[in-house]
Amino acid sequence: MTIEIHQYLALEKSADETLSAAHFGRYTGIYLKHIDRRAKSHCLVAIAYRVDFLCESTRGIGHNRKRAKFARQLKRQPATPEQCDRVLNSVLSKLETGDIDQQFIDQIRCALFINRDKVRRKAELLLNSPKDLIKKYAQITLSLGVSSLQKNCLKANEIGDQ
Repeated sequence: MTIEIHQYLALEKSADETLSAAHFGRYTGIYLKHIDRRAKSHCLVAIAYRVDFLCESTRGIGHNRKRAKFARQLKRQPATPEQCDRVLNSVLSKLETGDIDQQFIDQIRCALFINRDKVRRKAELLLNSPKDLIKKYAQITLSLGVSSLQKNCLKANEIGDQ
């Protein structure tokens, strides 16, 4: 516990620079907090680290809430087109293989933000998957791909047809 407090104090002192993963350990909670704080100031190194964390297989490392938060915040960060493509392909690959963790919907929303058409096409193909989990998340993805305004219009049309 004292090591973590010491690391946190070191983190606070170095607020003007992004520290390397070697300083804290690649996926330790304290380093994820450091990256989170640095990315809010649009630090490109921290944003690249967020992309790495989202794209790598980090199941059981870190916290799914942190992964969901990174996905939500990536929409407001100056990520490069290559980084966006990596995140998009990673999310679609996880969806296709069923490598779905808690709070995966935030990652789907991020992918929809990056390229709505590609995500919707992939979800439509996955509706025929033999795995129920993949079908379920494909349906969720398609429902997320329709804005609330469009949903309200669809409901109004369905009521008018009856």
